[in-house]
Amino acid sequence: MTSKNIMIVGVGGQGTLLTSRILGKLAIGAGFDVKLSEVHGMAQRGGSVVTFVRYGEKVAEPIVEEGQADVLIAFERLEALRYLHFLKKDGVVIVNDWRIDPITVVTGVAQYPEGIIDRLKEARRTIVVEATEAEQFKLTPEKLAAAITPKTKCMILNNPSNPTGMMYSRQELEALAQVCVEKDIYVISDEIYYSLVYDNKEFVSLAAISPEIKERTLLVNGVSKSYAMTGWGVSDMWRPLPISPRLLPIISAIPPVLPAPSPKRPLRLRSPRHRRRWRRCARPLRSGATIWWSA
Repeated sequence: MTSKNIMIVGVGGQGTLLTSRILGKLAIGAGFDVKLSEVHGMAQRGGSVVTFVRYGEKVAEPIVEEGQADVLIAFERLEALRYLHFLKKDGVVIVNDWRIDPITVVTGVAQYPEGIIDRLKEARRTIVVEATEAEQFKLTPEKLAAAITPKTKCMILNNPSNPTGMMYSRQELEALAQVCVEKDIYVISDEIYYSLVYDNKEFVSLAAISPEIKERTLLVNGVSKSYAMTGWGVSDMWRPLPISPRLLPIISAIPPVLPAPSPKRPLRLRSPRHRRRWRRCARPLRSGATIWWSA
C-alpha cells in the first residue's frame, strides 16, 4: 500500500503529542512501517503544536509535505485553518469546534477569524466534534454516533475531566454505552480523577453500566491524583478477562509495564486505606487483569 499521512495539530497542552504516539504504536502493531515527527513551537500552553504520523509498507521520511496529508486532526479550529493547505484535495478534516486565542489575539495585534468551520467545510470534507462549554464539555450519544465510521474501533473517554470539572451522570453514560455496544467499538475510559468529586455528586464508572459495555472497556487509573503520589509514575489499567484479540492492538499502544517496587524505590503506603487500595489492585495483577506502567 502507499503511505498514509496523518497530521495532528493543536495548542500546547491539548495532548497532540500523546495522540500521535498512540496512533504510531497502533500502526506498528498492525505491521506497518511508521515514522513520526514533532514540531513543538511554543508548546508550553498556548503555542501551536504539529505532529506527523506516516505509515505504510515502507516509509522513507517522517515529514508530510504541503498538500500530502490524508487526514488532518485539529484540536482547535484556528489550527485546522492554519494548516489546511497540508491536506490533499480529497483529504478529511476532523476538527474540535473550540476556540483558544493565540498570543497575537490576546495582545490585540490580530483578531480571531470568524466563520472558520464554514470555511473548512467549503474547502474539504470536514467532520466537526463539538464538546463545548454550552454542552458542559460533554460528548452526546448523537454526536458520538455521527462521528463513528466503519473504520472506528475505539474511543477515549475522560470522566471526570480536568480542567473543566465535567462528569457524566449514570444516564449519560448509559446512552453513550448503548451507542458503543450497537456500533461494536471499544472504550478507553480515563477515570484517574474518580475520587475528586464534590457537591454531593456520585461518580459512576463506565464499566459499571452494563455487562455488555464492561466487556468493551479498558479502565485507566492511577495513584497520582487520588493519593497525591505524583512523581511515582504509576498507573493501572483494568481490562476484561478473557482478553478479546481485538483488544490486543489497543493494549499494545499503552506505554510499557513498570517493574514492581524495588529496594531502591520501595513502596510505602502508610495509611491502612492506601494499603487496602494497593492489595485490591495488586491481586488482579497476579491473575493478569491489571497492568502497571510508567506514566
